[in-house]
Amino acid sequence: MLRLATTSFWALCVCTSSFVCPQTTTSIDKRNPHAVVVLSRSGISNASPINPPLTSAVAGSAYTWNQKTPSIAPREREAHSMAYHAATGRTVLFGGYGWQEVTDGGHALQLNDTWCWDGTAWTAQTPSSIPSGRMAAPITYDQTHQELVMFGGRDLWSSGLEVLRDTWVWNGQDWRHRTPVTSPPARAYTGLAYDSIRQEAVLYGGWNGNASFPPNLSDTWTWDGSNWTQRFPQQNPGVREDHLMVYDEARKQTVLFGGLQWSYGFTQFNDTWTWDGLNWTKQNPATSPPPIRFDTITYDPQTQMVLLYGIGDLNANEIWGWNGSTWTKLSANVEPPPRSLSAIAADPLRGTVVLFGGGNRGGPPLLNDTWERSQSSAGLLTVAPQSLSFAYSDGSNRKPDAQDISVSSTSGAPVPFSVSVTTFPPGGTWLQVATTSSKTPGKISVSVAPGLPLGSYSGQVIVTATGVNNSSVIVPVTLQVVVSPPSVIIIDGTHIISVINPSYPPDPTHYLYDAIDPYWTGLIESRVGTITHFDWSRNIYDTDDYVLYLSAVLEGLTKANKRNHSPLVVVSHSWGTVLAYIAISRNKNIVVDKFVTLGSPLNAQNGTVNAFTKETLARWNINKISSPQNVRTWTNYWAQCDPISGSIPAIKGNIMITTNYIDNEFLTCHGAYYADYGVWQDILFYVYLTK
Repeated sequence: MLRLATTSFWALCVCTSSFVCPQTTTSIDKRNPHAVVVLSRSGISNASPINPPLTSAVAGSAYTWNQKTPSIAPREREAHSMAYHAATGRTVLFGGYGWQEVTDGGHALQLNDTWCWDGTAWTAQTPSSIPSGRMAAPITYDQTHQELVMFGGRDLWSSGLEVLRDTWVWNGQDWRHRTPVTSPPARAYTGLAYDSIRQEAVLYGGWNGNASFPPNLSDTWTWDGSNWTQRFPQQNPGVREDHLMVYDEARKQTVLFGGLQWSYGFTQFNDTWTWDGLNWTKQNPATSPPPIRFDTITYDPQTQMVLLYGIGDLNANEIWGWNGSTWTKLSANVEPPPRSLSAIAADPLRGTVVLFGGGNRGGPPLLNDTWERSQSSAGLLTVAPQSLSFAYSDGSNRKPDAQDISVSSTSGAPVPFSVSVTTFPPGGTWLQVATTSSKTPGKISVSVAPGLPLGSYSGQVIVTATGVNNSSVIVPVTLQVVVSPPSVIIIDGTHIISVINPSYPPDPTHYLYDAIDPYWTGLIESRVGTITHFDWSRNIYDTDDYVLYLSAVLEGLTKANKRNHSPLVVVSHSWGTVLAYIAISRNKNIVVDKFVTLGSPLNAQNGTVNAFTKETLARWNINKISSPQNVRTWTNYWAQCDPISGSIPAIKGNIMITTNYIDNEFLTCHGAYYADYGVWQDILFYVYLTK
């Protein structure tokens, strides 16, 4: 039996009593089955496979591997750690074992370099903190904390047990050594997977470096981002190492496959187990991969399958897919050369699977080639666009416009599809979808909920071709709820003289704002983004002309606020409320977050004023006062002493002003009094304190 990193070295080999390494008579030490024997390069190059490659009927989907040719790549290696870091959209590679040629044949290198792959190029990272060199260290992505978690691994140069028990995290730029209160015992060749539903990483079993005999473990541990906790399920998969684990996003459970158990000799497993957060359950699939060593396992969001890949001990280049109930051997139109101890990571952003390096057979001892896998086009879906992004201000309750995803089939024939969503962290309801058809071509309307707290949100819209090959396409969705100050527009009312003198000259003053106490103007000017004073003639007989002008101004502010993710506050007084109401009601491209009307004649207590207002509204085909759909909230201030004002039955936000010190004289009551009251306080509370 060849042992992990040494399996494919031309100059390293481990032998069992039933298999004699070429040009050596060294046999395995049953007390230390992980012993390393250094051989010559020529010895391995003449070796034959232990057994011929497996063959079976091909079923399921067809795949094509495409070799990438980056100008710079990590050096040759195997048994390295690799996982996708979703927060940066990069595949991260760490460590492993390399090989350096020397005159006597060569020797192994223990690596601790970090590289990132973006789909086009590898980039060497320069973190300030670096884990020690190691091989066979499990790694997984913690979605909650947006960091990769790596535990333990094997250190061949250690003078002790050759296994580590340290915990490291990669935040996208640097490694950080964690020092939890509790940690699992040291180990390598273990399984680690992140459970996104329960927001914890799950670790199981492994090799303890011969700290005991047999040297395999059967314990279960979970990592919550700061500490390890041992779990005690009713049953478990038993002692083993070299098993493979991954979280199955489609079925919300961790999948464990295979592995081996060392004793006097070894037992190779091909069983399948699932972890639901409390207990391990053995699955009974109708078909299973053979009991050979597979190198890597990953969840493929494109097909919603768990994929098993590797040569194993039989040097068979195989891909198997798990759909939650059984395993299916998958075909590949183009395959990478056979290898062992490579690493694979799924890149959901680009809908592909990335493979790098591994141990070679029939060539140099190690590989540093990069491959990406895509599914054949038969029956698959295509979507446009391939990603969506939303943003709005945390000071606004405005719901961003929905965005559409177009779905079609590559063949042009109608293909039935279903749609589901996932959010990170899971359980969120902020992402919603609606479909216009259950077959291609179709559209998916994607929307996000308003009123969310400040922060970044990410999710996925998963489109699955049902009844064809169950392949899926994932559309990443991001939402940014940002801090953006509001913009305020102030619309003054008409001049009283213009009511009886239609030829009264223009008088575009800013009386409403100028009447505010300086304390409040100071707060407003320090906290809002922009203040727009709508200048108009203030002649009531110019209403129709200025409605059109105001409509254009408000539409422009709406567009600007949409770009800046800012809420729009409209403050109007007297006849200015009529201008604003008509402009907003007649132009659906305007979106107002807060509409404030002060002393509004839209439902005046005075019959003559009320009749004149209705006549004006009728010229714009408005025969009934209602709350416009493009206004989020409307607050109307009125006073008993002000006959021009009145409560507006169509809205809920009517506030009647009643105080003992009001001068009930008409002009005072209808004028600056509204500014002296709590109007501006209300605006500030709405914008800054109400989320």
